[in-house]
Amino acid sequence: MHEQSPARIISISDIERSRRGATYADWLSVYRLPQGQRFEQVGKAFYFNAYTYLLPLEGEAVLSVNQQEHSIRRGTMLSASPLHQTSYRSISDDFRFIVMAVTTEMIDMLPLVDLRPRIVQSFKTQRQPVTTIDETDVTLLENSMDDCARQMTRTGHPSQRALIENALCRFFLEYDAIISAKATPERPTGGGRHARELLDMFIDLVSHNFADHHDVAFYSERLSITPQYLTRIVREFSANTPSGFISEMLYAEARNMLASTGMTVLQIATSLGFADQSSFGKFFKRCSGLTPSEFKQQSVGK
Repeated sequence: MHEQSPARIISISDIERSRRGATYADWLSVYRLPQGQRFEQVGKAFYFNAYTYLLPLEGEAVLSVNQQEHSIRRGTMLSASPLHQTSYRSISDDFRFIVMAVTTEMIDMLPLVDLRPRIVQSFKTQRQPVTTIDETDVTLLENSMDDCARQMTRTGHPSQRALIENALCRFFLEYDAIISAKATPERPTGGGRHARELLDMFIDLVSHNFADHHDVAFYSERLSITPQYLTRIVREFSANTPSGFISEMLYAEARNMLASTGMTVLQIATSLGFADQSSFGKFFKRCSGLTPSEFKQQSVGK
């Protein structure tokens, strides 16, 4: 058994500095492990400050995601959010893969991609981050990732940004279709069945009501359970809390509205159910480090 080192946070800027793979503006990275090179990451726990999609091509690896072990090989795909702590337990000598990492900031700017469903998906995949896929799906996703990497190398093209965005949109359209087709209602057994059903109901309730109801009590009342029991369920199956999930949905929608609509900060604050512009501003700055106006100006300039 390998001794696990303290978890560290990796960002795309770290990948860019190490010159491992193609990167774009600290927002997007695609890396393919070269043929014949061994992947040396056993025992190193980390968080990636981005959404990551790892597609094994050869060999096998066993990894721990949020303290649960998973085996990945060709015909599977690992999808991880910034909330997933990952460490590799074992890696075969012939393990090869292609991996893409994309930040929420990049996703925000894509015309065909809404971040909210991605947050819901990542919340659900916290307990099941590995999906079994068909060989046709492997080829589609590999080609989509390769296309993103190819567009990132076209630095002299006058429309490079649009080419990258189109390639990334294609990946997400393919990925979402594959994941939706593979999704089947979970049939938990034993004592955990009721809890998992409640968790799925909570996710659905938040997805439809987060702008009008920010308080955990509203959701626990709708589910006929106590806020304490709801918190216990959410923590049992994820690395989050009920209030944390609600905040993620609010923050994602706030970013979308600031970046892609002509609404004023006050209009957005009202639309998202905040008492006033000041409380919205404090919430947004706590999440992003920027005021809503600063974020809006930054988005316009990109």
